[in-house]
Amino acid sequence: MVGFPIVTFNRTEISKKVKDLATNNVFIGTSSWKYSGWLGQLYSPDRYSYRGKVAKSRFEAGCLEEYAEVFKTVCVDAGFYRFPEEGYVEKLSNQVPDGFKLSFKVTDEITISPILPVNRAAVAMHSSCRLLIPLKSSRQRKQARTPLCMHVEIHRG
Repeated sequence: MVGFPIVTFNRTEISKKVKDLATNNVFIGTSSWKYSGWLGQLYSPDRYSYRGKVAKSRFEAGCLEEYAEVFKTVCVDAGFYRFPEEGYVEKLSNQVPDGFKLSFKVTDEITISPILPVNRAAVAMHSSCRLLIPLKSSRQRKQARTPLCMHVEIHRG
């Protein structure tokens, strides 16, 4: 049986490389952030500890903030079946620094519908966020055969 190599996660080194890439408009992130398997690598267990154990509620409530200390973007995987409410986007934006990019899987109401409800998409976005890329037309989506995502960049002020 072939063993797998032990992979270490040098948080400081990765964070620096990710930051350097972001200065050139290359944003590295993951498809989600609530992965308890990253405790001890990306996430510090002490930050979420309660009575000697990692508290799931503390972890889920605070891990995006710690994630954003390393990465500059993340995919919010909660948007396909239901478009995010303004309060949810606001809650996320309060946990990340300025310039952090959130990507949302676009709701099936948009990707399946023959007419894109762009006004609904714009209304649902928090006022401190701005749409970075326009939604593709259904014809362009069919030609590209790629997932459709909506990106927002956090700006305060």
